Amino acid sequence: MESCNPLGILRRFWQTRGKRRFTMAKQGILPPLVEWRVDAKVRSLIGKPGMIGYCRVFWQHKKRILLDEYGLDWKSPADLNPAVSFD
Repeated sequence: MESCNPLGILRRFWQTRGKRRFTMAKQGILPPLVEWRVDAKVRSLIGKPGMIGYCRVFWQHKKRILLDEYGLDWKSPADLNPAVSFD
């Protein structure tokens, strides 16, 4: 069933957004269900927040999963805002 398949959702997202799909992923915009599933997977790998620098570790894992499993070159907030310090 395509409605529960993240790749099917991503495929429909790409079809409806046309050429904007790559730009949107590079701006950090993802389909909500894909983002929710990837975030849940990252949390299961690294645990819940509570340490300094957690967001950078979270974004690093999220970026790797999106690239490996979905073929998306996602940009984290740190990538999009290099002059800003995140912690």
